[in-house]
Amino acid sequence: MSHNRVGNVLNQLCDAGGIYHLSNSPDTVFAENYIHDVERTPTACGSPVGGIYLDEGSDNMTIRNNVLSNTTNFIIQNRNGSNVTKSDNTTTGTSTMVASGLEAGYRGLLAKINLAYAKTTSTSSDYSTSFGSAKAIDNNASTGWSPTGSDTSPWWQVDLGAPYALGQFSLTTRHEQDQPETRSSFEVRGSNDPDFAGYVVLGRQDSATLPYGATLTGKIDVRQKFRYVRVAKTDSAYFYITELSVQQAGGALEGSATTPDFNPSTYYTIKNVNSGLLADVHDSSTADGAAAVQRAANNGLAQQWSVVRVSGNLYKIVNRNSGKALDVNSGSHTKGTKLIQWTYHGGNNQLWYFEPTSAGYVIRNFETRQAAETSAGSTADGAGLAQWAALNQPHQLWTIQ
Repeated sequence: MSHNRVGNVLNQLCDAGGIYHLSNSPDTVFAENYIHDVERTPTACGSPVGGIYLDEGSDNMTIRNNVLSNTTNFIIQNRNGSNVTKSDNTTTGTSTMVASGLEAGYRGLLAKINLAYAKTTSTSSDYSTSFGSAKAIDNNASTGWSPTGSDTSPWWQVDLGAPYALGQFSLTTRHEQDQPETRSSFEVRGSNDPDFAGYVVLGRQDSATLPYGATLTGKIDVRQKFRYVRVAKTDSAYFYITELSVQQAGGALEGSATTPDFNPSTYYTIKNVNSGLLADVHDSSTADGAAAVQRAANNGLAQQWSVVRVSGNLYKIVNRNSGKALDVNSGSHTKGTKLIQWTYHGGNNQLWYFEPTSAGYVIRNFETRQAAETSAGSTADGAGLAQWAALNQPHQLWTIQ
């Protein structure tokens, strides 16, 4: 089995992989597959999730020259036989990435599910007609859009023609030239305003650089329909898009994303609805890695937070005492991971969005899409804060005062 492209899978399941195998399979070879963006989601159980999963009895197999990029685990082996050979499997490899996916005769199928295909586009600038805006949605991996070299705020935009509920985006980076600056620091945004005076961040690549030739694919879980999609650089570096695809959501998502009107110069308390206690930093520490906890109100600076919009619906939450940002430890997607403070670096695990309810806000992390909560619903003074799948429970609700 070779040259498959597998991405953004296991959005609901666990104990599986981008490629899953079970039992003895003499002379079986998995080679030169590109598996990417296979991460544990909020609803997944605690069992493993990986790029390739060789489960019980897997034997007499060869696993070679596969690229596994941005996967929760690399190659998982559970009770395998003694004749499983693995070689030259990596996290990057441009030739394997480019050669993966549908054969030429079937690539037209991709255009049929891409809402952006052949639609009206606009940009901040075009390098030339050979690199014009339409090249990013022509279903051709050998072309792409490039802004001018002097464009320090490049963006590319498509008009879908009508508002759609979006379920997935996929952005393919440049593969005929290695330009690392084009593979980091950009956002995929949705709006119903062609000028994007207001928008919602649908996907985001932070300052970490994607592998050369990579495709970034992500699930969109925003409960709102959008007519316009824009990809914008968030630093001043050069940009390039080979292909952008957006797909319609399978179910009807209704509602609107909320951008609360917080004053970035104001310090707020963040109170848990279940316990009545305030978000705090353990022992008023100013150190990176100090735990976020709940405490009874004491008027301390460690119980005061600024909520500052970073982009669209995304905010950083910064402790007044330490000046450090609320963070999901190591960006882990594991349920129950502790919340800590860390020097702000703009990573997705330090960005949060707010979902309103009648009793308060659900505060969700953009990297993991999980909700901030008091661990195990504790009402104890000093109990730690953690992340968990959103459950519509009071220990995951917060008021901002």
